[in-house]
Amino acid sequence: MNSPDRFRPDAAIGLRCEALLETVEPALNAEVAARLAEPRPPEDGLVLSADVAAELVARHNLADIRELMLLLVPFARNVARPPISNFTIGAVALERETGALLLGGNVEFPGANLGEAIHGEQFLSARAFSRGTSIAAIALEAAPPCGHCRQFLAEFRGGLDVDIITMQGHRIPLRDLLPWAFSPADLGEAGVTPLAPGSVRQSLAVVRSEIAEIPALEQALVAAGQFAYVPYGRAPSAVALRLVDGSVITGAALENVAFNPSLGPLQVALVNLIAAGRAYDEIELAVLGGVEKGAVDYSRDLPNLLATVAPKASFKRVVWEVA
Repeated sequence: MNSPDRFRPDAAIGLRCEALLETVEPALNAEVAARLAEPRPPEDGLVLSADVAAELVARHNLADIRELMLLLVPFARNVARPPISNFTIGAVALERETGALLLGGNVEFPGANLGEAIHGEQFLSARAFSRGTSIAAIALEAAPPCGHCRQFLAEFRGGLDVDIITMQGHRIPLRDLLPWAFSPADLGEAGVTPLAPGSVRQSLAVVRSEIAEIPALEQALVAAGQFAYVPYGRAPSAVALRLVDGSVITGAALENVAFNPSLGPLQVALVNLIAAGRAYDEIELAVLGGVEKGAVDYSRDLPNLLATVAPKASFKRVVWEVA
């Protein structure tokens, strides 16, 4: 007996998406752009709250929030920065804990190695990680997540249950795209778990600082370092970016059980910078915090990536130890 093709799209969903893109998309895009332009803290950049998403579903007579996610995929392409491949990816995620929608895209860095490129699904994962949440579903245009992203998404607790939906009509749980997965459990780890505001994954004590005269910046950096997910390297790392107007964007290391799909702290910080609507050339100072002589050390690679995106920015370091 032939089994049904679980990868076959639902043609009705694809046809409805096409029709809605013609009739609803212009007004929807204008409203979403206006919502995202409203003043908000950096952590809420490129985020539509659950209440706003529900309003959009009702106002535009959509079937549900997942249909809204699909219609927002073309809009999310505006987030992407792929100057090497010119292959633009838009992606939308549903946060499991809040019901909010996150918008993201792929990011490439000319002059850096290709391994530092950030895939669209990684962008969304870095945003959820930085917000202390997890992802329940991801909407894409047509192509499924690459193997790199499948492994990356599986690092999150419940990651194999993430639904992948496409504008062509696919709806596939990640576990069907990554059968017999190599997961954090194979190394005795629980995976990335959501954290409440103010919670930490490890406590840190500063040993040496090149920014001791800027205590607020140092405090922001340490707070990010305490949030880092580093169960494999066990060397918490974080980056704080001070912008020309004095505002600060941070990012923490996000490791993966397979090592290579990991995101370094500067990559995560740049994701958060883009989400906050800020530009690379606004970065005047980047500070790396980390463990001296740790198993994982970003101090050699990070300056090169920094130089490709913000060549005029200064670079300083803070050394800490796990308390």
